[in-house]
Order: sequence, then C-alpha cells, then structure tokens
Amino acid sequence: MAKKLIFPLLILLVFSSEPLAADAKEITDTSAASGAENVKEIPPSKIKIQRFSQIPKRLKRDLIKEKLSFSTGFNVSQSDYFIDKEPIGETTEIRSLSFRVKYGRGDWNLSAKIPYIYIAGPGDISISPAGTVSHVDKKRWGFGHLRLGAQYKLLLVKFRSGQNGSSMPFSFIGKHFDSVGFHIGATVKTPTANDQLGSGELDYSVYSGTFLRSGRWVANARLGYQLMGDTKKTNYNNRWFSSLGGYYVLSKVHSLGLSYYFKQASIQAREPIRNLSTSFNWRLPKGWRLGLYLGTGFSQSSADISSGIIITKTFVRKKRRAPNVE
Repeated sequence: MAKKLIFPLLILLVFSSEPLAADAKEITDTSAASGAENVKEIPPSKIKIQRFSQIPKRLKRDLIKEKLSFSTGFNVSQSDYFIDKEPIGETTEIRSLSFRVKYGRGDWNLSAKIPYIYIAGPGDISISPAGTVSHVDKKRWGFGHLRLGAQYKLLLVKFRSGQNGSSMPFSFIGKHFDSVGFHIGATVKTPTANDQLGSGELDYSVYSGTFLRSGRWVANARLGYQLMGDTKKTNYNNRWFSSLGGYYVLSKVHSLGLSYYFKQASIQAREPIRNLSTSFNWRLPKGWRLGLYLGTGFSQSSADISSGIIITKTFVRKKRRAPNVE
C-alpha cells in the first residue's frame, strides 16, 4: 500500500518543479527590470566627493619660533691719538670682551649687551703755552655701558620666480630678486661705565633698516639717529648714523661680508666716524656660530685697524598657537 502511494507522489513533484523554477526566474527578471527603471543616471559634473582631512588639529595652528642666543666676542683696535687734529705720536689700544644675550619671538627681537674694556694710551694730557704736549701713559679698565635694544620686523615680501606667465606687475623684480624686508628698532645706552670709559650719560637711538636678497647675494642698509646725553663739562651733539653693505653666501654654512659705517661727530672738535670692515661667518653644528671681522678707519675718530672674533650659541624652540577666533 505504501509503495503505491510513493510512486504517484514522485511523479507529481517532477512535473511540478519546472513551472516553479520558471516562475521564480520570471519574478527575478521582473524585479530587476523594474529596479533599473527606477534608477536615474547622475551626470559626472554633479558628483561630489567628500574628502576627510587627516591633519591633526594642532598642526592647523600658527607656528611660532622662539630663539635664545648667547654671544661673546673679543675685539682689539689701535689708533693714533690726536689733539686739535694733530697727532702726538702716541697710540691708543683698546681691548674689549663683550657679552650679549638676545631673545626673539615671531617678529620681535630683544637684546642686551655689555663689554669689559681695557684701554692703554696717553692720559692726563696738557699743553704748555709754547705748544709742548706732555702726557703720561695711562691704563684703565672696567665694564662699559650696558646697551638694551628692541627690533621689530615690519614687512617681508617674497617675489615670484619671474617665469613666463607670472602676474608680477614688474617682471624685472621677480626675475632678479628673491625677497625684500624692512625693520625698525631702538637702543638705549645706560650709564653703567665710569667717566673714564664712557660719557656716563643716557643715550637713545632709533633706526630703520632693509635688506634685499638675490640668489646668493644679500644687500642691507640702515639709517638711524642718536640722542646724546650731555655731561656737566660737555654738550654733545645729536647725530645721524648709517651703514651700507652686504654678504655673499658661499655655502650653507659659510658667508663673506663687507660693510661701511658712518656716524657724525659728537663734538665739533672731532671728525665723523668712517669704518670699512669685512667679515667671515661660519655656521657650526648644534646651533653654534663663529664670526671673524677685520676693519680699518678713514678718519681721526676711527680706529686705524680693528679685528675681532665672535662666538654665538643659539637655542631654537618651535610651538603652535591656536588662531584667533572672532
């Protein structure tokens, strides 16, 4: 009895499976076709790709660079001694050991400098009615005047490379020069020295300067004015001073410089200061720098020959600050 029931069931399953599969295929094709009709093609120009920045928030802050440097220099100068613009056949030698600290942050620089001075030359000079000059060799030493300074960078302009298609209004500037900068500054000379090593009065100076860079060449200039403090015996003249020079970058660590310095006389009986000097700078590893200079004078108020060496150690720290949010 069971065998008779199984056989008809098998026949029924075989014949009924084919229409079921066909119906399933038809349903699938119909749903796919209806889905294709509902999908609209989007033009490529309207496709927006959202990019997610991977830069940390701290790197989006402004970068501030701080520099702290310590310098010491040894200087030697030698010149003839003049009275009423006439030499007396004696030589004055000045040796100094200077100490300087400088701090810079952003566009500001602050500095303080003081020298220890040794002077050997004629002193206690007297002139007889017959015109005979008498003097004694005199030596004096001690700390000189402390000079405090501040400088602010006004502007730094970087020119384009001057290639074809540049939008520079003057293609000559972008083709021949890289950058130009301007700054202003002020210094105060405090009366820390005795009257044998300085005037012993406060002096104030203000100045402005600029530089122009072209490849390995850098030209610089400065113009300033000094307000002199008067003593009970001497009424000093306020005076202008200026410098013009530049340097050539030999390599990443070496450079050669040339500079001319002019300063008006402090009293009528003296001549203006006129110096020409050449320098060599060597950037050493780990923030060290070595500088050498050699100069000569072109007036009676200038040293006949001067030379010196300067050693500087600089510490640099970079940090970021959050931008100002209005």
